[in-house]
Amino acid sequence: MHSLAYRKNESEILQGRPPLKYIRIVPYVRGDHAIEIGSAEGVLALLLAAKMASVLAVERSRERHDAALELHKRWGEAPNVSFANGDILEMPQLFDGRDSLVAIRMIYHLGEAANDMLAEAVKRGIKHVVLGGNSGRERRFLSGLRSGLGEAERFATRRGMKQILKDHDYRIVDESADEGDPIIMGIR
Repeated sequence: MHSLAYRKNESEILQGRPPLKYIRIVPYVRGDHAIEIGSAEGVLALLLAAKMASVLAVERSRERHDAALELHKRWGEAPNVSFANGDILEMPQLFDGRDSLVAIRMIYHLGEAANDMLAEAVKRGIKHVVLGGNSGRERRFLSGLRSGLGEAERFATRRGMKQILKDHDYRIVDESADEGDPIIMGIR
């Protein structure tokens, strides 16, 4: 199934007019060679291609990966974007040659393996990380409610994203100040 953000805005996205939800993330991403994990239908990866030397979009869901390939064709083939279908935890070599990691609305789905993923990113030279949380999950978590994700849902919160980055020796250098989903940027 396509992501909610994609389903809500599919017509505009297919016409090359993505909503602010995606566009607002682009200025936070630094470096030249990005890997986006949990890239869903590839909207953000295609936007990042305009400012980066290369972008690799990794998505575990076959349906979302296929949608990303189709969107890539519809927007016009950008030669500096590639797509991989699989789980980053099983394909850590995909970090090689990348200096930026982007993970929007997804690290909490990794559970405690999010720590393993970031440790691997550090080991393989990722200098810049942009994490995006989920404002709804953040409100629920901070009020004491838990979903099926349990304590891993803390990674949807500003505090949780900052802490996991600090735990892996990233220095927090920027964060979103608007009312959208929280965005945290760390640099090593």
